[in-house]
Amino acid sequence: MSAFFHSARFPLRSLTRHLIATGAIALTAISLTACGSNSSDPAETATTGAPSPEQTIAYARALWEIERERTAAYDALTAEIASDKLPALICDQPKSLQVLRGTARDIAVEFCNTAQSIVERTRLTSEEFNELTRAREADPTLQAAIDTELLRIQADEAKLTN
Repeated sequence: MSAFFHSARFPLRSLTRHLIATGAIALTAISLTACGSNSSDPAETATTGAPSPEQTIAYARALWEIERERTAAYDALTAEIASDKLPALICDQPKSLQVLRGTARDIAVEFCNTAQSIVERTRLTSEEFNELTRAREADPTLQAAIDTELLRIQADEAKLTN
């Protein structure tokens, strides 16, 4: 599989990374464009030290929703371009998107814009999301807290579909 939507620091050569032993959910680490925020919510303050429980929950929700969008974008892109020909795409590096043409570029840009909207909807800033992504990679305790929240989200959604 080729690289698809990754940050320069966290390449995703395998497209998805299973974070939970059951393999039930797969998530990506993406770097988002910093667009700023218009909220003065305390949950949007810069993460210094351990993230708050609210930030951890918001981050897990954003990951859950972004993965759905990433999967759909990947499927749409592979309908346009062979999966082994997909370049590495990095949302906060416009030049990585410029290698695509036409519909493929539109799909990638739409994914990046949607991912940004998801993060904002969860009341995190782009900077916080990216910082939490880095922290998650380095902190097993934070990773476990995120995994726990993802399992809760998954269970809640399963209840809604049954």
